Amino acid sequence: MFKVATVVKESSIDGIGVFAAEFIPEGTITWVYDEEKDLYISKNDYILLLSEKTRKYFDKYAYSDKYGNFYLCGDNAKFENHSDTPNQYYNSFTKTDIAAVDIEVGQELTVDYFCFDWVTRKTGQI
Repeated sequence: MFKVATVVKESSIDGIGVFAAEFIPEGTITWVYDEEKDLYISKNDYILLLSEKTRKYFDKYAYSDKYGNFYLCGDNAKFENHSDTPNQYYNSFTKTDIAAVDIEVGQELTVDYFCFDWVTRKTGQI
């Protein structure tokens, strides 16, 4: 769940993205996993319970852990785009995104999918 003000709009990276709606100083926690708002689906439930249409949505917007379970952000974080030089980094111990640099109002928030999405890691594809 975002801890900073954001807005979703058109992105030059990939369709739509998330942009800072306030100045975010380096070191600020920008996002925190919230088990009450972010959806967790086990790998078994993914296959057995989700329709094909819903699985396609998860494939586009969810990320997976090393066990094959899926997480779908309950807010605009699902629209964050990948960057090889992201302005946020993921802390796997605290399940948070943290601003790696000062982020100006209007700047797109980016992350490195390879740091937290195991499907991306396994396939090497964004």
